[in-house]
Amino acid sequence: MALPGGYFITYKLSNHWTEKTCFLVSLFTLSCGMTLIGFSYSYWMLIISVAVLGLSFGGLGVMQNLLVLKSANPQLIAQSQSALHTMYGAASFLAPLLVNLVHIWSSKWQHVFLICGVLTFLFLGFYLKKDLKISASKSSKQKQYTNWRHVYFSIFIALYVVAELVIGTRLSLFLRREHSLSLEQSSNMTALFFSGLLVGRFLFIFLKPNFNLRIQILFFLGTSLICLLLGIYFNYNFIIFCGFTMAPIYPLAMSLSETYFKESLPQVMSAVVAYTAFAVVAMHLSFGLVTDFLGIKNAMLIGSLSLIGSISILISLSKMKYFQKFH
Repeated sequence: MALPGGYFITYKLSNHWTEKTCFLVSLFTLSCGMTLIGFSYSYWMLIISVAVLGLSFGGLGVMQNLLVLKSANPQLIAQSQSALHTMYGAASFLAPLLVNLVHIWSSKWQHVFLICGVLTFLFLGFYLKKDLKISASKSSKQKQYTNWRHVYFSIFIALYVVAELVIGTRLSLFLRREHSLSLEQSSNMTALFFSGLLVGRFLFIFLKPNFNLRIQILFFLGTSLICLLLGIYFNYNFIIFCGFTMAPIYPLAMSLSETYFKESLPQVMSAVVAYTAFAVVAMHLSFGLVTDFLGIKNAMLIGSLSLIGSISILISLSKMKYFQKFH
């Protein structure tokens, strides 16, 4: 619950502070949360530390995307978002490596968080020392609300994220139960999926297709849906290919949000990450229930249904009066 709470708090703070200030505060909170975990000596101290960490992730989730949208060249927003999410992918590979390196030096798991907290604090100091010229300003007082358009668009992105997480978090289990792969083999397949996400987003830093953004997203959503269904029912290797087809979707969706909501980006970003957080919680709960009653093969269809929902919402946008002026 701390994660959605971080989104809500950041949304309120963005009414009074600049986006850059909110980002720096979130970064400082992140450093504090990880450092506190590193020094945790009791259960309740650990719980408090994790809550602080969740709040910081909530703020960073909003502000990282928002700063890129507001500071990037309008013609290169999709590429800038791809670069940001390429860094997310790179961090996913570096995190286990850092854990292994720290384990060589110390067997205490808290030391990993302590080191990350110190590194984050050092980065914050470097950030403050440099005069980064980001065109961030206080949000327009006329747009300090989240309306149905923000919510509708947020649900579209949240459903896509659910599909990506279904594959990313459950693919290994699916391969072990349905195809009798070993733990090592299934882990390698999951790594290939994330490699596809990383490589795909890296390539889109340099690629700039001359198509309507909405059409591009629909194409990648559709191919992802086809690959996922083929992977569930015919050959699991198709699911691995979903990494490439899904890679551009989130960066392109962020670019589309800038097109639709130029004057209310803080509210949109807060709504996007908040609804995504609740959707992820619902996904984990529903996946477990469906797996228990209908089997993991049917549970994987939650990802397919989420993609269908995301496609349906994106198609319907062109039918709505507010969004028609952008097409």
